[in-house]
Amino acid sequence: MNNKWSGGVTTALSAYGFTLSAALDVRAGGYMFSRTKDLMQFTGNGTISTYNDRRPFVIPNSVTANTDGTYSENTTPIYMTNSSYQNYLNDYGMGQGDDFYLIDRSYVKLRNITLAYTFPRQLVHSIYLSDITLSIFCNNVFTWTAADNYYVDPETTTTGSDLKGQFGELYANPSCRTFGCNLSVKF
Repeated sequence: MNNKWSGGVTTALSAYGFTLSAALDVRAGGYMFSRTKDLMQFTGNGTISTYNDRRPFVIPNSVTANTDGTYSENTTPIYMTNSSYQNYLNDYGMGQGDDFYLIDRSYVKLRNITLAYTFPRQLVHSIYLSDITLSIFCNNVFTWTAADNYYVDPETTTTGSDLKGQFGELYANPSCRTFGCNLSVKF
């Protein structure tokens, strides 16, 4: 669950009273459980559920265990119209059951962008103030996730911020992008 490494970059560029600032975070490595991935496959909304145009199929290169300890080629079809595909993934997915629902928690996240304008001192002092700054911002601008995670924001959790929160997510809502503005007036 732990990232192999993490880092970030912040920057601010200023000219003519304007300041453009941004913050970027990077986390590489680690895995988390995703109930959202599980449910998307169960309901047929996950991309893996479109395999073979949702027609019955036999899991490629699969075998069944015989009672004498040997194996035979699997000939049992999986149907997308009932729970047999979900049952297969739950029972045998990736050879470890629910390990199939682990996703890479790596990401690159543009946390925020802010554009601020600081009014000229001469104007501000003429109305007996020391500073006026007006800014607009966007938080949670964009998140790039690992190739196998098109389900959730890797920072999403429904179990809190402690160690249990590192486990993953259970039915998490998507992260919101927030827009706003600020007016700072100093006397």
